[in-house]
Parts: sequence; structure tokens; C-alpha cells
Amino acid sequence: MFKLFEHLFITKKYPDKMDDNKRVAYGLLSSTIGIICNVFLCILKLIVGIIFASISVITDGLNNLSDSASSIVGLIGFKLSKKSPDENHPYGHERIEYISALFVSCSIIVLSIILAKTSIEKIINHSNMDLSKFYLVVILLVVSICIKMWMMYVYRYVYKKIDSLTSKASSQDSLNDVIATSIILVSLIIAYYTNIALDAYLALGLALYMLVGGIKLAIETISVLIGEATSKEDIKTIEKEILSNDNILGVHDLFIHKYGPNKTFASIHCEMDASMNMVDCHNIIDAIERDFKAKHNISLTIHIDPVEKEDSDTIFYKNIITTIVTKHEYKFHDFRIVKGTNYIKILFDLVIPYKMNNESEQIVKSIKEEFMREIESKDNINYQLIIDVDNDE
Repeated sequence: MFKLFEHLFITKKYPDKMDDNKRVAYGLLSSTIGIICNVFLCILKLIVGIIFASISVITDGLNNLSDSASSIVGLIGFKLSKKSPDENHPYGHERIEYISALFVSCSIIVLSIILAKTSIEKIINHSNMDLSKFYLVVILLVVSICIKMWMMYVYRYVYKKIDSLTSKASSQDSLNDVIATSIILVSLIIAYYTNIALDAYLALGLALYMLVGGIKLAIETISVLIGEATSKEDIKTIEKEILSNDNILGVHDLFIHKYGPNKTFASIHCEMDASMNMVDCHNIIDAIERDFKAKHNISLTIHIDPVEKEDSDTIFYKNIITTIVTKHEYKFHDFRIVKGTNYIKILFDLVIPYKMNNESEQIVKSIKEEFMREIESKDNINYQLIIDVDNDE
């Protein structure tokens, strides 16, 4: 059924490839479906719970009411994320979507605590539900499970389609609801045929499961808001694509900043032959930046590092540094030398792992000492090693 909705409200209106408007359309459609379905389920379960004196069914109904509120928040989040950049938010408003995802995950945590409290009270009070209309309750709960399974499919489909944390959180919440209602149904069947009341104990276990899931989702969303590292695979893919241009001799210092699921900025240093014409270098870099914007929707900024390919002194000293640095399994970049009448400055950036930052001063000192032992200069040249410490990209 969702494929039909997708055709009527999205692909028919936005036939081209995924863009901001199409992405928001998916979010709005899934949020609208969530609101309608959750309100319906809330009303259904509250009626059933009140008639048959079932605390767990009433709690499940209130859970659906909260889900509808979360869907409304998601709807607002998708709407607001579509706003154009302004003077106060020059990079747009797409991170609002992350905030709405955080709200959904927090609502899962709150509801799991409420459900745990209700379950404990039911265990203490030994309360039982009215089983006089057993088959009617079973049918209503099965309908509820089927609707929630369909909603879980919708949210998961949209999450994979547009990479939305809000949709991912809602998909997890729908799965929790399916498990919750299924547990209530199983406990009801057991109670009907054996007079053993297990629903409160099972509900307590479910509440703990929901709590863990909600906390994981919250941590994931907060990590994105703080600004998490780009995966090694994505970094290698970007670097490999840039290095496919024969004029790029090396790359380093790749930084990626995400201001939303569809708003990515990146900067990188590219090494190019110092003998090349500046206009030619600019044209090559400009073409790469435009290509990344068109193919990957990444706003890429490239800084050029000139590399002396023919200077014999540069080659000589670079070979020595390469031997020393690679022996310690480090990397370096931005190598250059500055020659004076009786001195030579050797400058480069040393790349070390984040976990070794506390040892950086000792590492730099060790490399300088090894270099001086290798040189053993007998002339009056004053060597100055200027080493800046960098971290793994």
C-alpha cells in the first residue's frame, strides 16, 4: 500500500533523482501515516483496555498516543528542516531533523520507565483483567500488531531511502510496539487457558528492552549532533576519487562537516607540482569541486600544496624524513624546505594517532634527534626542523 502512496504523493510529483524537496516529501508522508495510525490505535486500545480492565492494554494505548505526538514532532522537524538558509543559520536548518529524532528516542525512554512502573505495580497488586470477551480482545490486538508491523516497514523503507534518523527512531519504536502488544497478547492467551497471570512480568521485561533501545537511539542522535567522525571507507572513497586525477600528487587533511542528512561540506589539501601554471591549477581544482557537488552533493573546498618535484635538496631531505617516519609507522605531509645562506629550514606535518597525542612532544623530539644523527653535517649549515603534529584523518 505504501508503494501506492509513494507513487501518488512523491514519485509522481518529484520524478527526478533525490533532492531536498523529494527527501522532505518522504518524511512528511511517513509522519502523516504515523499520526493517523497511532491515533486510531490509541483510541482502539483505550476502549479495549477500559472495557476489559487491562492496565497493560491501556498503557499500550497511551504509548500509541505518545507515538502520534512523536510523529507530529517528526512532521514539524521535516517541515522546518526544509527552510532555506538565513543570516543566522547560513548552513540551513536540516539539523532540526536530528533534534526531532532525539525527541522520539527520549519519548521511548520515558514510556519504557512508565511501562516498567505500571508493570511493577500490577505485580505487587496481583491485579487481573476481565477475560469475558477474550476472542474480541485477541482480534483487536492482532489488528494492532498488523498495523504496527506495516508502520515499521514504512519507517524502515523511508529511513533507507533518505537516511533519516527520525525515521530510524520511529521504525525502532514501531518494532517495540509490535513486541509490546505481542507480549500482551501471549500473556492474555496464557491467562485464559491456565489462569497464570504473566502479562505484568513480561511487560516489565519489555520495558527494560525498550529502555535499552531508546538509550541507544539517543546516544546515536547525540553523537551526530556533536559531530561524529566520517567512516574510514567514505574517507578512502573520496581520496581515491580525487587522486584519480593525474595532476593530484597526494591528498591529506580531509575534513567533513555534516549540517544535516543532505547538507555536507568538506575541505582537503591536494599536492600539485609547484612548476604548474597557477591558472591551470585553479581550473583543475575548480573542475574537481564542481564534479563533487554534481555527483555527491558535497560542497568541497580544496587547498593547494605546491610540491617541488625536481629540487635535489628537497628530494634528498625528504628521503631522510621518509625513512625515519615510516620506521615508526607514522605518516607525514606538507613537506618543504626553506634555504638560507647558512641555514636550512625543514617543515612538515607529522601524522600520529589521536590516542598518542599525549606523547606528541616526545615523538617530535625523537624524530629531530634521529634526523640530526642521519645528517651528521660537517659544514656550517644550521638545520631547523619545524614539525606540526596532525592526527589521523
